[in-house]
Amino acid sequence: MGRRTVSRPVDTVLKQAAAVRDVVGADVPVHPVLCVAGDGPAADGVTTRGVAVVLPAELESLLLRSGDAGIDVPGVRQRLAVVFRVV
Repeated sequence: MGRRTVSRPVDTVLKQAAAVRDVVGADVPVHPVLCVAGDGPAADGVTTRGVAVVLPAELESLLLRSGDAGIDVPGVRQRLAVVFRVV
């Protein structure tokens, strides 16, 4: 009891990351992350199949550690917004 599988959400995150990679190309690193809310699974802080599983409190520090490596973040955001029709 109290155990959850993250297989289906991990599959979804991997598909979404692939879609983002198709848009941004090889020059922009894409790091798939599954952020779990609430008490979350005991897997917080682990990586499964290349997807980091974190709690919301850890997501910000994970993003800050990754840095932008000289990437045109506003430009990438705009490309993604246009392709995925995000307002």
